[in-house]
Amino acid sequence: MAEISYIVERLNEPPFKKDLRLVDFDEQSPAELLQTLNDVFATIDPQHAPPPPRDEPEDVRAQRIMAFLQMLKFEVGQDQADYLAAGLGSGSRGAVYPVLHWALQRLPQLQKRAYLARFLMPVDVPADFMQDAALQDMQAAYADLQADFKVTHKAVDALRRTDLRPTELRAEVAQLEEERRQLGEKIARARRAADGEPGFEEMLAVTGRLRGAQEEEARLAERAREQRALLQQADQHLAEGQRRLQTLRAMSASARSADAVLAQLRGEVGALAARAAAAAPEAAALRRELARAERDAAEPARSREDVAELRALAAALAAEAAAARAAADDAHTARGDANLSMFRQQAALAAQKLEEKESAFELLAAERAKLARQLEDAEAAASSAGARSGGGGGGSGGGGGGFMTREEFKAYGARLREKTQTYKRLKAELAELRAESVVLARTEQVLRSRDDRLEELLQKLEADKGVSGYRRAHAELVAKSEQTAAVDANKAETLEEISALVVEITHELKSRKERLRPLIENLKDARHESQDVEAEYARRRNAYDKVAVGLEVERSQLEQECDALQTEALQEESRFHFLAALTGVAEARLARIEQERKWQGGEGRLLPDFKCLKDLYENKLRQQEGLSKALRRQQRTIRETEGASALQRRMYGDLQALLRCKLALRRRAAAEGGGGGGGGALGSDEAYLKAMDAQVR
Repeated sequence: MAEISYIVERLNEPPFKKDLRLVDFDEQSPAELLQTLNDVFATIDPQHAPPPPRDEPEDVRAQRIMAFLQMLKFEVGQDQADYLAAGLGSGSRGAVYPVLHWALQRLPQLQKRAYLARFLMPVDVPADFMQDAALQDMQAAYADLQADFKVTHKAVDALRRTDLRPTELRAEVAQLEEERRQLGEKIARARRAADGEPGFEEMLAVTGRLRGAQEEEARLAERAREQRALLQQADQHLAEGQRRLQTLRAMSASARSADAVLAQLRGEVGALAARAAAAAPEAAALRRELARAERDAAEPARSREDVAELRALAAALAAEAAAARAAADDAHTARGDANLSMFRQQAALAAQKLEEKESAFELLAAERAKLARQLEDAEAAASSAGARSGGGGGGSGGGGGGFMTREEFKAYGARLREKTQTYKRLKAELAELRAESVVLARTEQVLRSRDDRLEELLQKLEADKGVSGYRRAHAELVAKSEQTAAVDANKAETLEEISALVVEITHELKSRKERLRPLIENLKDARHESQDVEAEYARRRNAYDKVAVGLEVERSQLEQECDALQTEALQEESRFHFLAALTGVAEARLARIEQERKWQGGEGRLLPDFKCLKDLYENKLRQQEGLSKALRRQQRTIRETEGASALQRRMYGDLQALLRCKLALRRRAAAEGGGGGGGGALGSDEAYLKAMDAQVR
C-alpha cells in the first residue's frame, strides 16, 4: 500500500499532474497502467515514444520495455526476467507497480542517464563487417568521440554546480589581468632602475623577507584587534548578565509577583527595541561606508605614476570643460541671451542652500537621535531607581517598575501630577475631618461625663433604629481610613522623589545641550568643507565618467565585431572539419578499392581461403543461395505432406487421449484393489504411452 501511495503522490506532482486518487489508480485496467508507464518513460526520455498499448503486440512491447530498463540499469534476476517481461507485456500490476515505483524514485538520475545513453550506448556491429579497415577506423573514431563527450559533460556538470556566473568571472579575470599588467610594469621599471646596482639580489631577498614579516605582523595585529573586540563583547555580556542577576535578586528579595516581573521584562524588551531602532540609521550608514571601502579595496592598486596620469587627465578634462563653457557663454552672448550666467548663478546658489539645509537636517536628526538615546538611558535609570525604592510598596503607578518608553514616561508623569493634586485635595479634606473629629471626641467626652449609662442608651437606640453594631463598624472604617491615609502618604513621598528625579534629568539634558553646542558648530564648519571637496570630486568624476562612457562604447563595438568574426571563424572551422571528414571517408573508400585491385592483380590475399573481397562476398552469396534452396525444398516437402501428416497427428492425438484415459482407469482400479496383479499391464501401458509421446513430438 505504501508503494501505491508513493506512486499516486508522484504522479499527481509536476511534470505528470495526473490528478489521481488511490482508488482510481488501483482500479486502472492493464492498458491504462501500460499507458501510465509509457508516460513516465516518455518523461525520462522524450525520444522514447511508443504507440498506444492497444496497437502494440505484447511480445514487442515486452522486448521494448525490457531493453529500455536494461539501458536504465534496472536490476532484475535471471530467474525473474521472463516473469517480468511477461507481466510488462500484459500490463500486470505485479510487474508494473515495482517498475513505476523504481522509476519515480530516481526520476532526475534516470533522465540524465537516458540523455547520456543517446551518445554513449555502443553500436552493435556484426563481427563479419568489423574485418573492414574503414569500419574499424570509424569505430575507433566513434569511441574517441565518446571519450571526449564524457570529459566535456563532466566539465559542464562541474561548472553548473559552481555558484560563479560568467559575468562575475569575466570581471574578475579582467581585474586580475589588469593587476598583473601593472605589477609587470612596476617590476620592469624597478629592474631597469636597479640594473648594475651592487648587492641588488641580496637586497631583494632581504626586502622579500621584510615584506613577509610585515604581512605576518599585519595578520597578527588584525587577529589581536579581533580578539580585543571579542573580549569587549564578552565584557559587555558579562556586565549585562551581572546587572540582570542583581535585578532578579532584588525582585526575589522584595517577593514581587509574577505579573510585576513580566511587566519589568517587557519594559526591558521595549527599551532595547527602542535603542536598536535609534541605532539603526547609524548602523546602516556604517554598513554603506564599509561597502564603499570594500569596493575601493577591491579595485586594483594605483601607483604614483597612475595617480599622476589621472590627475593630468582630470586637469585636461577640466580645461576642456572650461573652454566648452566659455564657448557656450560666448555663443549665448552673441545671440543676445545674457541671462544664462545669471540662471547658472541662481541654480548654484539654490543647490548650495539645498546642501546646507540637508546638512543641517542631518545634524539635527543625529542630535535628536543622540538626545533620544540619552533620554532613554535616563528613563531606564529612573525606572530602575523607582523599582528599587518602591519594591516593598507594591510597585504602584509604574507597572511593576520596569523600563518605560518615552510616551509611557510622559503618561506616567501626567498621572503623577494628577495624583499629586488629588493627594493635596484629600489631605485638606483629611485635615478638616480630623479637626471635626476632635470636636466630636470632645463632645462625646462631655456627654459621657453627663450620663454614665450612655453606652446602654446608644445600644438601645441602635436596636430601636434597626442598626445594631453601627458604632463598631464605624470605628473599624475609621481605622481602615487611617491605614489608607498612611499608604497614600508613602506613595506621595515616592511620587515627589520621582518628580525631583525627572526635573534633575531635564536639567542634565539642558546642560549637555549647552556643552554640545560648540562642538556642533565646529562640525557644521567641517561639513561645509567636506561638501566643497565632494563637489570638486563630483565635478571631476563627471568628466571622468564621460570619457569612460566613450571608451566603453568603443569597447562594446570592438567586442561585437570580435564576436561576429569569431562566429564566422567557428562556422568556417566547422565546415573545414566536415569537409575533412568527407575527404577521409572518400580516401578510405579509395584505399579499399585500391587494395581490392591489388588483391585481384595477385599482390597478396585477403584471407587464406579468399583472394579478395569479391571472392569473399561471392562465397557468402553462394552459401546463402544454397541455404535458400534447401529451405525452399523443405518448405515444398512440408506443403506436400501437410494433409496426411495433419491427419496422422490428429489420429495419434486421439489414440494418446484414449491411452491416457485407459491408464487413469487402471491406476484407479489398482489403487482400489490394493495393488493386485495388474502392475505388469500398467507398466506396459505407461511405456507404450511414452513411446507414442515421443513419436508425436
